Amino acid sequence: MPIDTLMLTSALLIGVFGSSHCALMCGGIAVSLSSRCSSASEVLLLQLGRVLAYATAGGICAGFSQAIVHLIQWPELGSFLRALTGVILLLAALRIAGISRFAVRSDPLAHGLWAKLSPFRAKLQGRRSKLATFAVGAVWGWLPCGLSLLMLKAAFLRANVLDGVLLMAAFGVGTMPLLYAISRTGSGFVRKASNRVAAAVLGIAGALTLGMPWLQARPELHGLLKGLGCIS
Repeated sequence: MPIDTLMLTSALLIGVFGSSHCALMCGGIAVSLSSRCSSASEVLLLQLGRVLAYATAGGICAGFSQAIVHLIQWPELGSFLRALTGVILLLAALRIAGISRFAVRSDPLAHGLWAKLSPFRAKLQGRRSKLATFAVGAVWGWLPCGLSLLMLKAAFLRANVLDGVLLMAAFGVGTMPLLYAISRTGSGFVRKASNRVAAAVLGIAGALTLGMPWLQARPELHGLLKGLGCIS
């Protein structure tokens, strides 16, 4: 099933409103890495490198699950995976609302990969060029973060490489405004006033995604679902 507007919008919103949590972990790193940048364009390159890393990770995870789906050959598996993606969105909504920390879990594989990238990261830090700055951002994108790891699970459940890339790219773009601002100003200030509203919107999106296999069976709802971009 192709990725829909509802899913991409949800990923973008999770990035925008979840970036306050990302800032708590990555704010110091953003300021440190941006110290190598001599202009706003270089800070933007740093951020774009990070988004590229997210998109690449999403494609890898989705490609792995896509191969599994092709091997299993279960017709209903797509609907089941979509319902599980709805659960992921609900968990993200709870996290952003500050109600639950269940979504943030340590991942040994991700931490192991980050540790292996450390020598490469240190080598890049000593180089001064736009390409090196972009590469530093791309390495930064592999830093294990609770919310990004949660979104990677959603990318995995899409079981389609392009969907995984688009989902993680949308999430990464959503995180850019706050982390870019922190990189430029060095401020650790995080605004959370609208988080509960965003969490409510994501909760609705998660519930719709979770119930999509059943909602699609109701002809009277097809107009609404088309408006949301969930069906064609």
